[in-house]
Amino acid sequence: MTPILKFAARAALALCAVAAQAVGAAAAGLDAYRAAAWLIAGNGREGVMVADERARRLGIAGVPLFIFNRRVMISGAQPTSVLTDAMGHAARAE
Repeated sequence: MTPILKFAARAALALCAVAAQAVGAAAAGLDAYRAAAWLIAGNGREGVMVADERARRLGIAGVPLFIFNRRVMISGAQPTSVLTDAMGHAARAE
């Protein structure tokens, strides 16, 4: 593949990603065109990167994440029993 075709393919993929995110924003009740413009402009990128780095330093690597009483952290989809046990443990830790 020539360099120009590689560039065009990457640009097309980037636009498809923005379009998909704009559709998601519209489904959430936001204006799709404003969301797309916001994404293309890179607005909020620095804030997201800072929040991502902070989360990683805290050991957060996935969602969902539950933190109970700022003491017990449960990551990932868990059975109800795991969550209720964690809540009980966090309550007793005070």
